[in-house]
Amino acid sequence: MHIEIQEGIRSILIVEDEGLVAMMMEDLVRELGIEDIHICSDVTSAMELAKSADIDCAVLDLWVRDGSSIKVADTLAGRGIPFLFSSGSGADAVETRRGFGYLMPDATE
Repeated sequence: MHIEIQEGIRSILIVEDEGLVAMMMEDLVRELGIEDIHICSDVTSAMELAKSADIDCAVLDLWVRDGSSIKVADTLAGRGIPFLFSSGSGADAVETRRGFGYLMPDATE
């Protein structure tokens, strides 16, 4: 797999409540040159950052400890910050949203 980060992306918000997954995502984005990485394991702390932090993009697990990250996505969208959902749930679990991506495991694996 080949992944590139668009030039100019310096900061990312990762919302993930599985510790190992969060560490792997952090390692990946560090390898891609992003140094300002915010990791939250719950919606409450993610909302605080989504409202005011200087972030360029976000990766959101759909379901974390204290509920759905849909509110975080809506807050980011309202600020014009691109995001994608990363979840084991199917894409149909996400209500219609404009301008987001979705990563999920390959069902054939």
